[in-house]
Amino acid sequence: GQQQEAEGRDEDDEFNMSMGSMDQGIVSLPLCPYLALIEVALEQHLNDPENAIKIISMRRDVVDIAAAIRALPEDTPVSSLADCLIPALRSSESRVRQLTVAANLARQRYAELQRKVTQASIRSQSNLSKVVAIKRLQVGPLIKSSPAEKLESVGGMNFPFSVNISKHLFGRYFIVQATIVNIGAVAASDISLTITECSDDCLSPIEHVSIKSLPPSSSSSSYAILNRVDRAVDSTVVLMAEMRYYRDTEKTFKAKGGFGDRVSEGEGFGGALPTVEEMQDIMVMVSDLSP
Repeated sequence: GQQQEAEGRDEDDEFNMSMGSMDQGIVSLPLCPYLALIEVALEQHLNDPENAIKIISMRRDVVDIAAAIRALPEDTPVSSLADCLIPALRSSESRVRQLTVAANLARQRYAELQRKVTQASIRSQSNLSKVVAIKRLQVGPLIKSSPAEKLESVGGMNFPFSVNISKHLFGRYFIVQATIVNIGAVAASDISLTITECSDDCLSPIEHVSIKSLPPSSSSSSYAILNRVDRAVDSTVVLMAEMRYYRDTEKTFKAKGGFGDRVSEGEGFGGALPTVEEMQDIMVMVSDLSP
């Protein structure tokens, strides 16, 4: 019967019914166990609110005050609720102040992050302009850059680099910049983020710029330069990527059996091959390709 009655109530009553059941002016809210205790106190004392108000006052920090007051008889004097309403109002005001402070701190943090993103974009643009391969292509003005994001190796635990990528949009080109930190114990060389395949022919790799040498605890950038077809893209483009590199012990060799002299590829150790690590797919969103 109560369920059918609820269907005919207005929106406010429907909200109250969703929180509990209404019976003779008493609201039950399972989420607050003290409301059931208030119901019992009212039933045992023939709707005399005195004991119910004592329960509300003693447990005002955990009771749903609004729901508890709705559970009281309609003729309950407001003056009798002073002991629970005044502390509740003070607590609410304190909570509002806390949330206001938190909101201001969040806005300041957001503004600081925006400033850092802008500075990083400016630095990236400056670095891009110094890369010989990019200068040779005359890529034109930078249209937009994406914030840096982490790129993980699919391979295993011994990957010696920490990699973050940024994506840069130009008129006819799209460049993926990999900022690489050598977290390994030995130097590495000829480090290249290589795009092996694209899910859409709107992007196609044309050149990869490698890091010639990267000592431990240092960082530098590798670039994957892709030709961009200027047409509308309506879905995410997936770039399959690899990290190719040599450890120093794979490309250094001395005739007397020591290490240290750089030799050309194919020499030393019977012709060392680069280490190839499969990386996570790089997701190029529609927004990355839109001016």
